[in-house]
Amino acid sequence: MRSLEENAFSEHNTSFEYEFPCWGEYAIELRVLGRYSPYPPAKGACVSYLVCRGDTLILTECGSGAVSRLQEVADWRNLTCVILSHLHADHMSDMLVLRYAVHIDMRNGLRKQPLRVYCPQEPVAQRELLDYKGALEVVPVSAGERLSLGDIDVEFCPAVHPIPCLSMKFSTGKSTLVYSGDTEPNSDLESLARDADTLLCEATCTSTYSAPGHFLCEELGRFAKRARVGRLIATHFATGEDVAQAMREIRLHYPDAEEAQERRVYKISRKPDS
Repeated sequence: MRSLEENAFSEHNTSFEYEFPCWGEYAIELRVLGRYSPYPPAKGACVSYLVCRGDTLILTECGSGAVSRLQEVADWRNLTCVILSHLHADHMSDMLVLRYAVHIDMRNGLRKQPLRVYCPQEPVAQRELLDYKGALEVVPVSAGERLSLGDIDVEFCPAVHPIPCLSMKFSTGKSTLVYSGDTEPNSDLESLARDADTLLCEATCTSTYSAPGHFLCEELGRFAKRARVGRLIATHFATGEDVAQAMREIRLHYPDAEEAQERRVYKISRKPDS
């Protein structure tokens, strides 16, 4: 298996910061393209992540600013697929421009197959926005389903949100990354995240800011501790709110919690004692 620097990222990896050291041999790379909701701040982007192993590149979420950030590190043509946890605009708005890019390549004979997108079936009106001249192959996915996507397996469980939403676990046999999507704490996610190497979890609500269908930061710290995750990376920060406050509240119960940094590459691997 080739390293990431030998394939899709060979001409695009100069602006992202790698973390060192990591715990032994890593099997998944998580590249944070954007971490904000519900709209991007200046010089920021809405939630979007690139989950990678070898030649497998999975764009997970595609909020405002994601396509530009993606092209700093990879050619979008090398994407294996896109996974959207749900169809709120802050998680999928840049799909409406990515579909243009795919269509142009198909029209010019540079691409034969549409880009595959996995997402919930509903809301139908939002899902139908992805239907543009055959550029995207939209594949509905539900809780309980499992996908084998190149070098990465993906498992889904239901999230608790105002519209259908999925949490997911990425596995390689050497490491596991669980991503919450948008959700309140729930037993399905806790089971999915049990003993995971890394939990990437939304951290929207604080003691001074609330929104339905989202984690309260102090509860997130308790949740990660109960689930015995090896590492907690907090994301999905509310634009205009105090990220430092959010992290303080998380760390009341999970002191080692990390703040997701845009343009950072996280190496997902197991702790030496796991």
